[in-house]
Amino acid sequence: MKFTDGQWMHQPGVAAHYAAEAYAIEVHEDRLVVLATTRPIKHRGDTLQGPTLTVTLSSPLPGVVRVSVEHYAASSAPRLHIPM
Repeated sequence: MKFTDGQWMHQPGVAAHYAAEAYAIEVHEDRLVVLATTRPIKHRGDTLQGPTLTVTLSSPLPGVVRVSVEHYAASSAPRLHIPM
């Protein structure tokens, strides 16, 4: 998919959200996982709107940094739903 029109303009209908603040940080043996919000959280009401990004930093090889950004990655796995 192509999200840009040229070097810096976005395609019509595409809105970009960038990480603005690290909300929670988890340090694992092989990676660093940062839960980042797209705007600063000043009070409880700021958590109601906007996406939350999960940024994972790891190093597969010496001198190489892998960056992965996901949306909705921190949510719990869906449970099996059995209709009654």
